[in-house]
Amino acid sequence: MVDMNRVFEDFVARLLQTAVADLGLEIGIQHRLSGRIIESQTGRTYRSIIPDLVLRGPTAQGPREIPVDAKYKLYGERSIDNADLYQLFFYAFVHRPATAPPGSSGLPSAFIVYPVSGGSRVDLVFTDLRGVAGARLTGIGLDVPAALDAIRNRTTQQLPLVAALKSVFEAAPGVIAA
Repeated sequence: MVDMNRVFEDFVARLLQTAVADLGLEIGIQHRLSGRIIESQTGRTYRSIIPDLVLRGPTAQGPREIPVDAKYKLYGERSIDNADLYQLFFYAFVHRPATAPPGSSGLPSAFIVYPVSGGSRVDLVFTDLRGVAGARLTGIGLDVPAALDAIRNRTTQQLPLVAALKSVFEAAPGVIAA
């Protein structure tokens, strides 16, 4: 059997490696982070987390890291599962900017990418009990045949996924607008 989730993760990673190469961004793939959950009594780390991808680069507010998770699920047709929402909120929290004014574009953010026919996008904001925004999640459907055409035609910058990720970084000095 073919693990389609793994195939899709690898495809998204390769696509983004190609797409962000000229933007002055770095991309980390399957980088294990330990020490983010610590057992209070012993000080031992409890678990490691491994986001599929993390984009790193400058913004007007300072350096940013944006985790991206690829899921081979039909999120273009249904809501994102709670487990995936919790996972992405945690990734956004771990990779949050060091300084971000309230309500700024520096809000902790994460992206989830899923296969679709055509296009799909959902923007979610996680809030506390007072309604104060704590993190942002962007779900982007990736039309795989369109992405393959974009790779072939060298037009990956026009893909909605790449444009959405680029918009997080584009106001920063030193990032090349392609």
